[in-house]
Amino acid sequence: MSVATFKVDPAIERIWRENRCLKSGSIQVYRYNIYRFLNYCQSRKLAENAQLTRAGVTAFSRSYARSHRRDFKAVFDAAHGALSTWATARRTLGEELPPWVPATNPLTSLSPVLREFAEYLRDHRGNPAVRTPATRHRTNAPTRTDFVLGVKSGQGPKIPKRFAVSCERCADVTDTNSR
Repeated sequence: MSVATFKVDPAIERIWRENRCLKSGSIQVYRYNIYRFLNYCQSRKLAENAQLTRAGVTAFSRSYARSHRRDFKAVFDAAHGALSTWATARRTLGEELPPWVPATNPLTSLSPVLREFAEYLRDHRGNPAVRTPATRHRTNAPTRTDFVLGVKSGQGPKIPKRFAVSCERCADVTDTNSR
C-alpha cells in the first residue's frame, strides 16, 4: 500500500471534518503521518495501539528524524498533531487505547519527608474528598500546612516524632516546589 492509496477509517475522517474543522489538505497530511507511523510499528514488530502514546510518538519521531536526516522538532510536531488527533478520534469511536500521557503520581514531586507525611495523613484521615461517617472524626489530624509551619517555627501542633525534622535551613523542608 502506498501513501497515495492509504485510507483512514471514514468515520474518523468524518469526526475530523465535523469536530476539528479539518480541510482535505490537512487530512491528507494526517494520513501521511499515520502511514509513516504504521510502517514504523510494522517494521519493528510493535503493537500500534501500544505505541499510540506521546512516548511512542516521540520514539517514532526520533527514529524517523534520524533515519531521514530531518529536524526532530519538525517531525515530532507533525506526527504529534496527526497521531494524537487520530488516537482521540479512535477513542471517540469506542476503541480502547492507552492514555496519551500516563497519569503521574502527585506525591512524586514532594520531598521524601513531605511524601511520607502525606501518606501518614491519608492513612489517618482518609481521603478528604470521600468523607464517610467512619472517617469524619479523623479531621483532627495535623494538616500539611500545620506540619510545615510547625517545622518553621519549632512549635505548632503535635506531630508524630518520626516527622520531627532538624535541619539548619527550613527551606530544605519547605521548598516552594513542594507546596
